[in-house]
Amino acid sequence: DYQAALLSEYWKHFLKEPHFVGSIIWVFADSDVHRKFTTIYETRCAYGLYDLHRRPKKSAEAVRSQWAR
Repeated sequence: DYQAALLSEYWKHFLKEPHFVGSIIWVFADSDVHRKFTTIYETRCAYGLYDLHRRPKKSAEAVRSQWAR
């Protein structure tokens, strides 16, 4: 899953920074709204950790494994 790999790669680099203090989840779950505004949201993390029906995606597991250490 591309999203899970991307999140893991981000954190790998963020954690190397001495002044890195944490992160937030900007989009918790997918929504159908962003599809109406593809030019704005398509490249700005428009996809959440859970799908439209609130089922966890691989990215949810990536977040859990990152912060459950």
